[in-house]
Amino acid sequence: MLNETERTELTDRAVSHTLMPAMPLTLQGDPRNRVSVLLQGFAKATVMSKAGLEVILRVYGPGDIIGCDFMIPDQQRLETVFPLTPGRVISVSVGDFSRFLDRFVNAARALQTVMQQRIRDADSRTTARTRTARVRIAQLLLELADGYGIQAANGVHIPVPLSQSELASLAGDSRETVARVLWALRENGLVVTGYRRISIADMPSLRKLAATME
Repeated sequence: MLNETERTELTDRAVSHTLMPAMPLTLQGDPRNRVSVLLQGFAKATVMSKAGLEVILRVYGPGDIIGCDFMIPDQQRLETVFPLTPGRVISVSVGDFSRFLDRFVNAARALQTVMQQRIRDADSRTTARTRTARVRIAQLLLELADGYGIQAANGVHIPVPLSQSELASLAGDSRETVARVLWALRENGLVVTGYRRISIADMPSLRKLAATME
């Protein structure tokens, strides 16, 4: 959403880091002193439930901003961010980022748009809890495909390497349920799957399924 001048200005203020799997980018509860932008690769945002289980909130991909919670007063980091793939990220202090937003109105509007979209996505996930598992999972696959999908020979490839357990956490289902739904979608020719690989072979049919009220 940023123009060339804004991207250059933000990059000049920032420090570049290499993204490595298993090395958290942020930790839940830490001070909120930096904001990051993912340039390459994918990451997952997680929180710990009261039962001590990891819950995945969202996936971050190229161009996504991490650390928007600095705008909420008197809060520590609300999520832990783990890389899913190698990649590259830039980070800037909250003070420098705030000054950047003050200087570039378009960037401030872009951040507002991102935050509003994340609220809508959270509301959509909440609404989806009333639907069947196959509708919830179809909606999740479409969300990932629309956000990060790559056109391939066998359909739209989702380049985010999520396990069935991670998909289950995102969808609010069990791993067994996700495995069963993916098997049915595969048997009906809607998706093609492999180890941490999913491609949508029939986008219109998946959209039709995701829009049903069942």
